Amino acid sequence: MATTSLPLPDPLVVKRQIAVVALAMFAARNAVKRQIQAEGRVRLSQVSAAQVSMMARAYLLDHRAELFAQAEASPIVQNLRVSGRRRRVDPTANSVCETQVRNGGPQR
Repeated sequence: MATTSLPLPDPLVVKRQIAVVALAMFAARNAVKRQIQAEGRVRLSQVSAAQVSMMARAYLLDHRAELFAQAEASPIVQNLRVSGRRRRVDPTANSVCETQVRNGGPQR
């Protein structure tokens, strides 16, 4: 029986999706931190990172549309590129290593 595989997603699309989610979560965390500081009941240093993350997830769910729109409009997301193939190193080229030992020079 032949199996059909799904086509692989475009790497740039995947990279942008990851960046958008990360930037939206970053904005949510910052918004939660600002709220905690504005309330003034406790200092931000007294709130654990886990609590901030939990509050940020709730904030992200409540403000999903605006946070994702801001993240998608970010220059970070707009300027993303997929890096090309790795550059092949020419074995005949001069080495850029500064030590003589690695360059095949005289050993001490």
